[in-house]
Parts: sequence; C-alpha cells; structure tokens
Amino acid sequence: MKVLLVAGGPPGEHEVSLSSARGVLEAMPYPTELAVIAKDGRWLLAEQARQALAAGVAEHGAHSFPPAISWERYDVV
Repeated sequence: MKVLLVAGGPPGEHEVSLSSARGVLEAMPYPTELAVIAKDGRWLLAEQARQALAAGVAEHGAHSFPPAISWERYDVV
C-alpha cells in the first residue's frame, strides 16, 4: 500500500494540521509520501514538504494546484 499524506492549508488550521500530520507520519506502517499546502494555498512536495512539517509552518508554497502528482500511484490519499 502506498499513501500520500496531505497536510497544511489556510491560516487558522495550518499549524494544527501539520502537527497532526507529524503524528500520523510517525505511526504510519506503510510507505508514505507527503504534500503540504502552504498558507498561501500553494503546494510543497518531497523534501520541501518534510522541511515544512519539521518547521511546523509553511508560509509559501512552490506549486499551484494541482501539482505534478501522479494521483493514481497511491492507494490512499
């Protein structure tokens, strides 16, 4: 099973979502990739997403929606 974990979002919910995602990612028994939606609504992927998760905030993203994600690669999003 391959999982894509999407976290972040608009101000007011952003930091709580990243905090929850950290816990989910630590407990996830399946290979999991991460995508973070920055406060500006743009997306961070791969290492940039992990850095934002570690920092607990992402003010600005790098990709507009939809980012170049092959959604069919994942069993759960």
